[in-house]
Amino acid sequence: MNPAWLYALIRLIERHPDAMAWSVYRSAHVKYHAPIREEGDDIEVRSLCGHGMTISRQKWLDWGINWVHGAWNCPSGDTLDLQYAHVKPGERWCTKVSYIDHCAKVGVHQQVGMPEYGLDFAGVQ
Repeated sequence: MNPAWLYALIRLIERHPDAMAWSVYRSAHVKYHAPIREEGDDIEVRSLCGHGMTISRQKWLDWGINWVHGAWNCPSGDTLDLQYAHVKPGERWCTKVSYIDHCAKVGVHQQVGMPEYGLDFAGVQ
């Protein structure tokens, strides 16, 4: 994680206070997290990857989901991030630069051809 991740997240939320969710992780897995439009340093996406997806406490309570159940009827996949985008429409914003990244592009939970990594990682300085 880049040490400035929290400050970047705060600024992102301030720029888009009415969004459904925010993230400082810009996913390379555009099949699910496709960009919709760019605005300055930010990109609106179809859904946010769970790596860093942030929603307000009130939105979480309003959603009323119990993450422990772990099975939702979502046509695009059985993960909280995809379920949230499916049942709660609205804007989702991420930063153009990722402040969070995976440790590697190939590993136990990461396979070649499955682009689960952050785009344009800011590094750790």
